[in-house]
Amino acid sequence: MKKNWPLLLILGLPLALMTLSYSLYSLDETKTLDVSGAIGTKKVGDLITPALPLDALGLVNQDEALVSLLNTETPWTLLVVGQNNAQDALKVNLFESQQMHVALGRDAHKLQRVVIEQGDTQYADLPERIRSIKRLQANPQEKEGVQLLQDNDYLLVDARGWVMMAYPTGTSEKAMMADIRHLFKYAR
Repeated sequence: MKKNWPLLLILGLPLALMTLSYSLYSLDETKTLDVSGAIGTKKVGDLITPALPLDALGLVNQDEALVSLLNTETPWTLLVVGQNNAQDALKVNLFESQQMHVALGRDAHKLQRVVIEQGDTQYADLPERIRSIKRLQANPQEKEGVQLLQDNDYLLVDARGWVMMAYPTGTSEKAMMADIRHLFKYAR
């Protein structure tokens, strides 16, 4: 038995590690144990899987022409969604997005903000600094895109035009900043 001890160790240790890792993975997937949050890799927004192409949102400008937000100078786009008849909520979201943009500091050039207007609501009495942000209309014919816009206040679009993350109402800007900084760090 003493001669078999190294062999048992060589075979048993990997098996024990695989069993432990599978158990932790299963507990994290079933939300029984927050393993990913404990080690600091938890994302705040909802990852959109599969990623949705920006064209699926059917965003149009004031001339009702389809718009491309792809920009090589500004690789990421934060879509600030204006809900139907909720101008005060849009003002708050725009103020929070402005705070996030300023907090990015030297990385602010990597993120552009775009306002998405829905329905017949006109945001005429917004402050000038907010009215100067690019504003687009959501096409109500695009069912999948409209549902995504109605459920979330912010959407994050990558440089290739894929809607990657959605942030529902009530998500704090500090938590979103952590996600955005993490994306900037690893998506070079």
